[in-house]
Amino acid sequence: MPLVIKKHFISFTLIYFAIYCLWLFLFQGQAWVQILGGDLFSITAIGAGAALLYYTYKKTKGFDRTFWLLVLIGVVSYFIGELIWIYYELILRVEVPYPGWADVFYLATVIIHLTAVTVKLYKERHRYNTSRLLLDTLIVVVVSSTFCIHFLILPMIEEIGTFSFSMLVSIAYPVADVLLLSGVVNLYMGSADILPSKTRNFILAALAVQLFADTSYTIVNVLDEYISGSYLDPLWVLAIVLIGAAGFYSLDETSRDKAMKPMEPAEKKLGFNRYALPYFTVFILLITLLWLSEVNLLLAGFSVAVFFIIIRQITILRENGSLVRKLRSFNEELEFKVTQRTDEIMLKNKQLEFIAHYDSLSGLPNRRRFEQLLEQEIRRFEETSQGFGVAFFDLDRFKMINDTFGHTFGDQLIRQFGKGCWKR
Repeated sequence: MPLVIKKHFISFTLIYFAIYCLWLFLFQGQAWVQILGGDLFSITAIGAGAALLYYTYKKTKGFDRTFWLLVLIGVVSYFIGELIWIYYELILRVEVPYPGWADVFYLATVIIHLTAVTVKLYKERHRYNTSRLLLDTLIVVVVSSTFCIHFLILPMIEEIGTFSFSMLVSIAYPVADVLLLSGVVNLYMGSADILPSKTRNFILAALAVQLFADTSYTIVNVLDEYISGSYLDPLWVLAIVLIGAAGFYSLDETSRDKAMKPMEPAEKKLGFNRYALPYFTVFILLITLLWLSEVNLLLAGFSVAVFFIIIRQITILRENGSLVRKLRSFNEELEFKVTQRTDEIMLKNKQLEFIAHYDSLSGLPNRRRFEQLLEQEIRRFEETSQGFGVAFFDLDRFKMINDTFGHTFGDQLIRQFGKGCWKR
């Protein structure tokens, strides 16, 4: 059954959410039917995501088990929040209070997932360069925080006017998302061995969907325009399903990743996209600044200079990456040659040892080897008083055999004689 799910997972997910959106579209004039179907679609998909994570948790060994357990707890927290939302909508048939208990569990989901990412990074800290990763992450976080504050938090404060608990909860959503973004960026940029590639991609996709949904929700909620059954609802559910898929697909690559060296540096597996990510975010911030600001000569010159600095830095990173790959290839080739030469020397030593102690024709020990064995037996006799004997064999009229049948036949006779005599 798990193999069938993996094979058709993406197709099934696309069909499921297409039907979900189609339901919302077809019944947009019938609020009760629209909400009922939307809630059923949501709770079913979230339950499926939780089931995938539970399966991952049961099949995972070692510390990764703790990581997926925390992710599972976060999804269960979201599931509880969704049940509270459904209780107000379908049973009490009243407007869901905001902020309310549902928001507590929704925010707890982000916090628990951030905890899982933090614990994972701490456990795998030996796999990456901590100082460089911290600086790269800070660049991304500063840019994302700037966008968050400028386009969400400040307009929200201006719109509401007075401080309230509702405004605090509204601000908590984008802040929590930025914190989670910082953790996921650490996972993405730290090392390719922290998580399997499919798992990282699913987590990144889930975070992108969640960030878009939460940002849109914050905007429409401040404007008091959010209604249940909107097209934002499938996005949150999709994020949960993608997280479940991240765990489910991680089981495919766990055995392969265990074969990696435990202290493998991040540079060995990091791609150009991850190197360029911090600079790309700065470039987006620069474009936004030019778009929103009144352009003058100083700002234009500064922007062009920063742009070329970014290009120069990315070029240097690419060159460094190329040098690292060449050095790694050279080291691997050198290591192979050293191993090959060592094997040849060991084989040569064995051959020399054989030549030094054994007759090349008969394969029997020569006089030097005989003396060594005799000394060993004498010492053993002195220590244990166990007797031993020495037998002498001779081939009579061997010269006649050589003269009659030839030296080739004589050599073959000696070989056969040696095989029969030397048994130890």
